[in-house]
Amino acid sequence: MRTSARLSWGAFLWVVASACGHDGNVEASEGPAGFVPMNDAGAAGGANAATNPTTPPVAAPRDPARAPRTARGAEDVALAAALVHLTPADLKTWLARDGANLQADRRSLVLALSLAAQGSTAEARKLASDLDEDELSAGEREVLASAIGGSGKRAAPAAYGADQPLAHAMDMVLREREGREALARNEPAVAAKLFSSLMRDELGAPWEGDPATLARWNQPLAQAQRSHRWNARGGWPAFNVTVKAGDSLTAIRKRVLKDRADLLICTGLLEQANQLKSETAIKPGDVLRVPTDRASVLVDVSSRWMLYQLGEDVAAAFEIGVGRDGHDTPIGTYTVGPKQKNPMWFPEGGKPIPFGDPENPLGTRWIPWLRDGQKTSIGFHGTNVEAGVGGRVSQGCVRLRNVDAELLFDILPEGAQIQVQP
Repeated sequence: MRTSARLSWGAFLWVVASACGHDGNVEASEGPAGFVPMNDAGAAGGANAATNPTTPPVAAPRDPARAPRTARGAEDVALAAALVHLTPADLKTWLARDGANLQADRRSLVLALSLAAQGSTAEARKLASDLDEDELSAGEREVLASAIGGSGKRAAPAAYGADQPLAHAMDMVLREREGREALARNEPAVAAKLFSSLMRDELGAPWEGDPATLARWNQPLAQAQRSHRWNARGGWPAFNVTVKAGDSLTAIRKRVLKDRADLLICTGLLEQANQLKSETAIKPGDVLRVPTDRASVLVDVSSRWMLYQLGEDVAAAFEIGVGRDGHDTPIGTYTVGPKQKNPMWFPEGGKPIPFGDPENPLGTRWIPWLRDGQKTSIGFHGTNVEAGVGGRVSQGCVRLRNVDAELLFDILPEGAQIQVQP
């Protein structure tokens, strides 16, 4: 390392920190208290997603199309995954054991960022002051300065791109901190946006999505969305309709679609978004909000998680079970077909098995997938063996816990897009 570069980088960090009024003695924060698991709002809490925190998160990019184009390649991807997935203590263990052969500056960089995100600013600044500025990309310098100096000025996450996985991971760590701070300030819309972006970025990263990390983010996401997307007074895009005499949610839906054929809504979505106790809990004169963002689903097979999205917001996330070896869940784009409660199962080559029979694996709900408008044998469904959720257990379908399948059944309109990725 060149001394002049180290001194200029350390001096720069000292100036930024001094200008922002940081004394380096901020205590680590574990986020606001009182997180409620997503199951309380109908989504999975990730109970089966626990992993060994000191296990290397990734060995190589999971998809060649997502591989970084830097010379460091897979090493930076491994460091990025470790930074996003591990606590500072577990990250230190991983770096000492599995990352011992990686470049010293790169190891110090990720540890400094992790410490800064947890509030250990002085220790992080000390590590950063010894870094060789010339060994950092522009994005890495920018995010590190933001973390340690607290300037908050950095590019949009997309600016770092696939060729800067470590800068992108550094930005994700800061967004998690900012999301928890937004919750503590009672700013659910801000927190929901940040945790939504984290969930999407984890499933689009060059490393394999980590179930435990997704479960960790799912708790604050659910907390934020209970005060935002699933709150009638939330700041989500909508227009109002007034309940008329004799109206039902079905009648209101039909009336809305007559005027707004571009919308994709169902009665369960109206019920949940307006915090109604049931579909019949409306009376003449009530004003209901109709969501204008379209619902869609992203299924990530490798992580065994799926995202229910309203526009750009992840409104709910679910741990899932996917197809076992030889019965892989098919990748591609689908749409939601006609949904069924208490479904009968029609095994290939066998007799139909009624709902409630122990041999029927579909649980309480069936949401079929259509491809190019045609029926397939694949769909979302509940399960009578919930321990299998989080694993590769099905014959190709996506399994959810019954409570999650019932919520998804209610809020996912027929015709919504389903994107399934490896």
